[in-house]
Amino acid sequence: MHMSLAYRFSDEHQTLIESLASKIDTNAKCNWELRVYSRDIRTPSHELREVTHEYKSLQSDEINLDVGDTILTELDSIHDSIDGWYTGFSLLNGKIGQFPGNYTFKSFSEHKTWTLVKAVPMIGKPPLEKISLYENVPDEQGSLDTPKELSFLVIRHAERVDAVMGKDWVNNCFEASGKEKILKRFNLNMPDQYVKRRSIYDFKSDPPITEIGRLQSTLIGKGLAASPLKISAVYSSPSLRCVETADYIVKCMAPEVKPDIKIENCLFEWNGWHRASPPTFIPPSDLKEQGFNIDVTYTSEMLAFDLMESLNDYYERSYKFCQSLIEKYNRIGGCVVLVGHAGTAEACIRKLAKKPTLSQRDFVAFINKVPFCEPILASKVSGEWAAYHPPIPKLWHMDNKKFDIKLMTDLQS
Repeated sequence: MHMSLAYRFSDEHQTLIESLASKIDTNAKCNWELRVYSRDIRTPSHELREVTHEYKSLQSDEINLDVGDTILTELDSIHDSIDGWYTGFSLLNGKIGQFPGNYTFKSFSEHKTWTLVKAVPMIGKPPLEKISLYENVPDEQGSLDTPKELSFLVIRHAERVDAVMGKDWVNNCFEASGKEKILKRFNLNMPDQYVKRRSIYDFKSDPPITEIGRLQSTLIGKGLAASPLKISAVYSSPSLRCVETADYIVKCMAPEVKPDIKIENCLFEWNGWHRASPPTFIPPSDLKEQGFNIDVTYTSEMLAFDLMESLNDYYERSYKFCQSLIEKYNRIGGCVVLVGHAGTAEACIRKLAKKPTLSQRDFVAFINKVPFCEPILASKVSGEWAAYHPPIPKLWHMDNKKFDIKLMTDLQS
């Protein structure tokens, strides 16, 4: 395959590009496609840097560098750096942190910041003006009314503590008091209480949601309770942030329709993120004892985690689980709620819709665009599964950025 992409080219290149385009043999025996791409909106304020040498992070605020990876690097961190260390986002693993700049070089190729949205085969198609590039692509007006058949409402967990407070939050919020560790709440967005578990350090790999996360979950729960969707069951990933999100959502439902949450390991995120340190989850029975609405009689369909799982394996286990739910609830109908991670909707819906799975790079690009507590509806319309906006109002809010009092040094005594 050959693809040429002209973007933000100089005016003086217009004639050359038109000349090259006019020389394309449209009668050539090949498959022609018209493609629509979206571009990472952060690109203008960032610089792309290709990794030339491997680097393993030594501090919690650093990221690993793998040869072949591309780092979307903040321009301000480059201009302000005095030690050659920059701040950037790995397009390969989705992590954000600091890295040594001399292990990378500036790249002038921006193709890795583009994500394929839709491809339309051109052979045997009607004239260009009659082709809908956005057919079956959800938009703000494309929400689906009450589904007539079985549907899935896939919800990403709410805001997680470590995403706001940093990776060292556990060390900073628990202090020693004799033989015990007591809570030190240094930020109002931190939970005012925590679930009991074997070790507080298990929170590092299995963090809870923030106070804002609790509010997000409650708002989604209220929206869901007021919607025309008839909830048949609620499933959750075993991750604490997902269980807490599901619990706050369920609390908003009327007592007569409030289902117990079924903990399902199949809904856990891709194991490829956790090969070095798999998380330790809280058993369903312990969650039940601490007041969570958990169905302790339910047995997960996946009992063991494969830490060497490939991305395709993750797609496959998500698809098989959805297939089992279809067999179980097809006659009942209604909506089955799945509370999972940023990639859960993509992994569950794509193979149901009979679409090819994404590459790891495109998968990472997708999950970084899914907000906390985002609900996505999967429904079968005209015999085909597709993704839609659910009949629930959207949830938007702004970031509350950190304030540096040094900005007011002239007002300090």
